[in-house]
Amino acid sequence: MKQWFSKLHDEINKSDKSISSMEVIFYNAAKDILNTKVLKIQTLEIELTEIEFYFFEQNKHNDPFVHQDALLKNTHNYIYVHKKAWQRGGAGITFGDGNFSGSILMRGIKYKSEYVAGSATVKKYLASLVDTKIKEHKELQNYFHKHKKDISLVASTSKEFKIYSSSRIGLNKTKSKEYTDAKYRFIREDYLDAPRDENFKSHANLKNRTIFS
Repeated sequence: MKQWFSKLHDEINKSDKSISSMEVIFYNAAKDILNTKVLKIQTLEIELTEIEFYFFEQNKHNDPFVHQDALLKNTHNYIYVHKKAWQRGGAGITFGDGNFSGSILMRGIKYKSEYVAGSATVKKYLASLVDTKIKEHKELQNYFHKHKKDISLVASTSKEFKIYSSSRIGLNKTKSKEYTDAKYRFIREDYLDAPRDENFKSHANLKNRTIFS
């Protein structure tokens, strides 16, 4: 059986790489990832509940919001940590193939019974799970590098949550309206509907619940 990233590579490479094509490809990938996969980091198993896709291929899909870091191009099934102040930025699961760059930003997760929202909050929460001493992006990236063989999206108990899509959050429309408007953000209905209580770490970035389709 093909790995999730191999299937994604195949779909991307046989497409015309237009935004409309990528919206369909990413929706199908998100539906699979959010409902049938968990992120495994050593013994931890973490559900993804809100994600955004970032994909760049020169001359074919010039998304200006994709970080130009070698990890996004040369790794897959790995975690890339944004090189920003600890209170900002996030972390994404890479799906590069050596020719194009790709990353799935983790905007929301569920660990055991606890939901966590917001890309920076997710990043810091992951750090707290793996090593409470980690307080900056280099330390977290070094941890993931050290345990690279123990990081992977793996099959889990299948769920049937509805998946909603929208444009990505916090992008500068003046930089590129077409890529800002692209529906590359996906969210699971249980997370979207979860009440604000002791099991929800943050409702950050869930303000506009009506923008999904």
